[in-house]
Amino acid sequence: MGLIGFIFGNRKNSQQKLNANLVNLLNSSIFSTNYSPELNDSFMSCVQAHARHISKFRPTVYLKDKPYHDELNRLLQMRPNPLMEAGAFYEKVGYHYFAEANVFIYIQRDLNDGREPIVALWVLDPASVEVKMGADKQFYLRFNIQGEQITTDLSSIIHIARNVNNAEFFGQKSEAIKKILNVMNTNYAGIENAIKTSAFLRFILTTTSPMNEKDRIARAKAFADNYLAQDGTGVAYIPSGETITQVNSQPKYANAEEMNHFEEKIYKFLGINDKIVKATFSEDEWQAYYESSIEPLAIKLQNEMTYKLLTQKEREVGNEIRIDANRLQTASLSTRVKIAMIMEKLPVYTPNDVARLLFMPETKNGDKEFSNLNYVDANKANEYQGVGNTKPKESEETGNEPDKK
Repeated sequence: MGLIGFIFGNRKNSQQKLNANLVNLLNSSIFSTNYSPELNDSFMSCVQAHARHISKFRPTVYLKDKPYHDELNRLLQMRPNPLMEAGAFYEKVGYHYFAEANVFIYIQRDLNDGREPIVALWVLDPASVEVKMGADKQFYLRFNIQGEQITTDLSSIIHIARNVNNAEFFGQKSEAIKKILNVMNTNYAGIENAIKTSAFLRFILTTTSPMNEKDRIARAKAFADNYLAQDGTGVAYIPSGETITQVNSQPKYANAEEMNHFEEKIYKFLGINDKIVKATFSEDEWQAYYESSIEPLAIKLQNEMTYKLLTQKEREVGNEIRIDANRLQTASLSTRVKIAMIMEKLPVYTPNDVARLLFMPETKNGDKEFSNLNYVDANKANEYQGVGNTKPKESEETGNEPDKK
């Protein structure tokens, strides 16, 4: 039957029902067919703001707190696959995490290379991934990369989910936010229709004498040509048997305060605020945002990468992948100067650490450690200060005064 037929072939009705549910879980959108969150500018502004910050991720392989595994580090930090540099790769990860609630990363391996089997990492579009369960009760995914159809189990997939409930494995979009987005879409549609209506019908011309269809159309056209054209005088002469009624369209739609209320709900759902979106945040605001929205994704991603990209033996000896966030990247210059002054008072520091903190060029010997002589071993403090030294001075032993020079 073959692997594809074995995995995706016909099963019993219960198995087919389970398979159908899994496919629908990923491929069907909870949003109505005529609307998508990608069409809402507020929603997408939040998602894109998240993705921009996540693009700064820099996963690093460590062995007992020291960078290790240069080949894998180059793959993670420079170019995960031949078509995408690292920044765009992690930006795409952030986009799918917040917009689609699922991230799938395919691990392409070369099993003929025992030393470095990992060739590339590919971020998959969740909407194009087909998920099935095989006869062995394991999940299998089928997708296309560069025109090639690939089927694999979860051992070759890094999967990160958002909004996972107790009964599911995959992340899900929220029904609650769907209502907010649909209300906002209806509001925008009402404004658009009001603009179209105001341009379509502006006046109604009536007459007391009966007229056939042809005459009514000719009279309306003559009125429009004479009085509503660009070169019109702005003054209309109407016979006594005719009247003109202006059509004033008064559409009902949400006011600015209500729209702001809806946008605030989108901000809460996506874990962001207006200052983050507009990049006007303070140091403390960034710290709160990072810890509540960005750090959870970083922890999930580094845990999955450690488990899926490293072998069991590598993990057992202490290898791990970490996404270290330099929380001082958004600090102001005054904050950096204060920290640099504190660093210089530490028992040991390196000049290049201070230089990097202040965005200054590093020096050739700047990684050499310097010690502060204001610190001393606590066990030798008394000896250093000469306290408790009972040895008599030379003058006391001989009874003579020391030589004066």
